Amino acid sequence: MSEIETKEKEPEVKDKESGEVTGELLQTAQPETPSISTEAILDAKYVQIKDLTGADEGKIVRIRGFLHIKREKKSFCFFVVRQEIYTIQLFVDNIKLPEAKKITVESFIDIVGLLTKSKQDIKSCTAHDVEIQTELITVVTSAESPLPIQVNQLAIPVAAPVKKPPKKEKGKSKDKEIEKEKEIEKEKEEDKDEEKLDNNPALVTSLTFRSLDLRSQANWGIFRISSAICRLFREFLTANDFIEIHTPKLCPGRSEGGANCFELKFFDQVATLAQSPQIYKQMCVCGGLRRVFEIAPAFRAEKANTLRHLCEFTSLDFEMEITQYEQLPIFALNMFRFIFDGLNAQCKPEIAAVRQQYPAEDLVYDSTDHIIDFRDACQILKSAGIEQDPLEDVGTEAERLLGKLIKDQRKTDIYVLSKFPLASRAFYTQPDVPDEEKGTGESEGSKEKERFGKYGLAFDVELRGEEIVSGAQRIIDVDLLKERAQAVGATIPQSYIDAFRYGAPLHGGIGVGLERLTGKFLGLNSAKKCSLFPRFYGPMYC
Repeated sequence: MSEIETKEKEPEVKDKESGEVTGELLQTAQPETPSISTEAILDAKYVQIKDLTGADEGKIVRIRGFLHIKREKKSFCFFVVRQEIYTIQLFVDNIKLPEAKKITVESFIDIVGLLTKSKQDIKSCTAHDVEIQTELITVVTSAESPLPIQVNQLAIPVAAPVKKPPKKEKGKSKDKEIEKEKEIEKEKEEDKDEEKLDNNPALVTSLTFRSLDLRSQANWGIFRISSAICRLFREFLTANDFIEIHTPKLCPGRSEGGANCFELKFFDQVATLAQSPQIYKQMCVCGGLRRVFEIAPAFRAEKANTLRHLCEFTSLDFEMEITQYEQLPIFALNMFRFIFDGLNAQCKPEIAAVRQQYPAEDLVYDSTDHIIDFRDACQILKSAGIEQDPLEDVGTEAERLLGKLIKDQRKTDIYVLSKFPLASRAFYTQPDVPDEEKGTGESEGSKEKERFGKYGLAFDVELRGEEIVSGAQRIIDVDLLKERAQAVGATIPQSYIDAFRYGAPLHGGIGVGLERLTGKFLGLNSAKKCSLFPRFYGPMYC
């Protein structure tokens, strides 16, 4: 039967499972359906909810799924059954199936019935023009009640945080003062978000009962999009003559320097979990494989409990022979356009499912290679009243502001920030030493700047005001590589050094975090939402 609003005839009632006011009542008469033989019921074939349309009217169908919503009347019930994001309404006769009303929400059930056209659109279901007159219900597994998470309420839109407009001070109405106040407000918002992660009941509940939380339509969309990103990444690179590799995650020593390593004992040696496949993918290129990529876990022991940090994430990496540095950022931009085009064309239901719970603007991009020199970016920030040291990395708030300014100027959410200060990049980054900078330094006594130059052939790909990719041309000179590694305290395998002793092609590559890329494409505010079982600075819930 059809779903009909009858607000004037009946008051609102509460859902017996969740206690939620439905705001939507169903009124119908018992349907007159032809009798169905036991043989027809037993012979019914399984179908997918997403495939059912009015053209299937009159068929005996069998489906399996979760009981999403149950609404009881005196002589009948309306059930809504869910498969992924797809839902269909069931009419259940309480006289014919008296035990059905005892079934709890989120139980996994098997249903056989007659598919009929609905007299009116059922707006609360994806199968809006058909419903099932139920003949048989079998409970495959029963859900305990009450539920720790009300899955049927998770699609309620989450409002974006309301940001207070900057206050204007008398005599200080200049752009610089306005931008500074905006920066302060953004920092406060970020601080609030970070504090919430330490004691966030909703986050704790979702991670404690993760398998139940994953049933939400938004999560279904997020992780199908995450899967699609990997598939499109692999498709693009394979089409460009790359081969997929699989590198070790147990590494000798601190292969990339720094203190952000997870240490463990490997028999009688000290080992670390891989922060990236960096040295191995370079060795593969030096070994003649020319173009390689990997999709694999990476680990960072970062004690940063923020929206963007994870201690374990999925890293998408590639390394390739090049003839000049400029090939790298252009190739990366072409790859992301391919991925975004594919997602927008192939994942419309998934994007819509996420948007229902997390409203956001669609990603804006075009076919232009937006590549901005780091020093030019510093000038753009300066014009907005933000002083950015040209020899220091860009901070989080300045990075967000820069993304907004670039979008206003160029109408794009994605761009490349190129030729970073060398001091802010990894030891294997090739220095960029123009003739006028050779032998000079920014300050007296800065031997590293004098020896290596001030900037490197390195870039970030920025998406919605946040870095999603670090890329660079690599050092292939053995002496320079050893000197740079020693400068940052990196312990690197002798086999890595040896890879450059016997001839090495000019090469470079990138690394991108899958969770951050997924989140920024969808306009989400947290990488944790895009990790199936997130690992961050704090307890592990599962």
